[in-house]
Amino acid sequence: MESFKPKHHGLQVEVSSRVTADKGGWINVGDLPDKTSEKELKKLFSKFGKVLRVTINTNLGFASVKMDTRDNAQNAITNLNGIALHGKRVCLNLMSSESPTTSGPSHQKDSNCIISQGRAVKVENLSPVVTNELLKKAFLRFGPVNKAVVIVDCRGRSTTRAIVEFVSVIDAQNAVKQIEENCFLLTSSPRPVTATLMEQEDSNHGLTDEKIRKTPTFYKEIKVGPRMAEIGSFEEECARTWKVFPIK
Repeated sequence: MESFKPKHHGLQVEVSSRVTADKGGWINVGDLPDKTSEKELKKLFSKFGKVLRVTINTNLGFASVKMDTRDNAQNAITNLNGIALHGKRVCLNLMSSESPTTSGPSHQKDSNCIISQGRAVKVENLSPVVTNELLKKAFLRFGPVNKAVVIVDCRGRSTTRAIVEFVSVIDAQNAVKQIEENCFLLTSSPRPVTATLMEQEDSNHGLTDEKIRKTPTFYKEIKVGPRMAEIGSFEEECARTWKVFPIK
C-alpha cells in the first residue's frame, strides 16, 4: 500500500496495487434429471475444485454450480460434459455472467422488447403447438435464458417463428451451432427447428400456455418433450429429410 500527497491540496490519497481476485466460475447444467439433488451435484463437481454454491430448478430441468475459479469450472466441464446422471446425459456450459439470473438484463427497455447484443437467436420451423413456456424449457439445455417468445399473428396464432434471448453470447452461439449440426426436436413430430443469430428484435407477448387452444393435436404433440434426435435413428433420418424439404 503506497500513499502520497498531491501538491495542489492537502488531501491524502491512498493508491492500492491490489490485483482483482478470481470471482469463480458458474456452470450451467442442462437436461438435469428430476431426481438429482444439490448434495449429489456438489459431490460430483468437488472433484475439480471447491464448490461454492449449487442451485437447482427442477421445474425447468437445469442447475447452476459455482466453482471457486473459472479454470476449475472449465476443467469440470471438460471432464463432465455429457456424463449420465440417473440414465440421462447432462449438457454443461460455462456461464459468462457472475450469477445465474433469468430475470433479464437491467438495460432492457420493457417486457415486450428484446435487446439482444448478440445474445438473441431466431428460431424457425416450430410446431404450431409450441408455446413460450415450452420454448424456454427446450433452450435452457444450452444455457440460462432471459426470454423466449413465440411470434404470433394478428389472431394470436403461432407463426412457427420465435425469438430466444440468452444471458450469454457464448450460449447463444453454442445453441445455433448444435442445432445446425444436429436435429433439435421440440415435440412428438420429427420436425427439426432451425436457429440463427440476430442483432435485435421487438416482439409482443407471444403464445403462452394459457392462450393456446388445447386440441387433441396439441396433447399428441407435447407427449414427447424437446430433445436432440438420436444419431442414426429413424427419427433423425426423418428430421434431416425435413431440413432439406421443410413442410409448412
